[in-house]
Amino acid sequence: MHFSVFHAYAVLPLLSVQAVALHVGWTLVIAAAVVSLLKAFPIYLRIAGVGLAVALNFLPASLTPSGWLGLAFQSPSLTLQAFCLLSLLRAWRARHVLPVDAIVSQRRWPNGLLIVIALLGWVLLLDLLAVFNVSVYAMGFTAQGVLVALLVVAGLQIWSLRSQAPGASARLSDAAT
Repeated sequence: MHFSVFHAYAVLPLLSVQAVALHVGWTLVIAAAVVSLLKAFPIYLRIAGVGLAVALNFLPASLTPSGWLGLAFQSPSLTLQAFCLLSLLRAWRARHVLPVDAIVSQRRWPNGLLIVIALLGWVLLLDLLAVFNVSVYAMGFTAQGVLVALLVVAGLQIWSLRSQAPGASARLSDAAT
């Protein structure tokens, strides 16, 4: 049997796994939004807000915010879930920082990473509109697609580490003046 990247077929998880992933995904998004909205408040209010957001999603499916969002938008993308999880992890690491300092010291995403994300979004949009002869989205569910994604992520990690090399901040501050 010959497998080719150009004849990729999507292999989706079971329906029960999709239903659980829908609730977990929207719970992550809601929790990240609550933390972002309550950034100026003390830590105990942020933790209580996340706890309330998670607790509301343990209600029966028709009563949960994740159920309503799932009816309106389906499941959040894995990219959105990863960004929300990253946001929650950053907020957890900065939990002992004063709220005013946490708002002032926001770090920005590197412009190169934002450009890559935007380009990948456009590729997926063009794939949705059937501009390509092959299904780029379905390739992500193949072994080759996962390998390519891991290589791209490793390349981005190496690139970001090189840009954070010792002396890089000094060169940037010299260029800014």
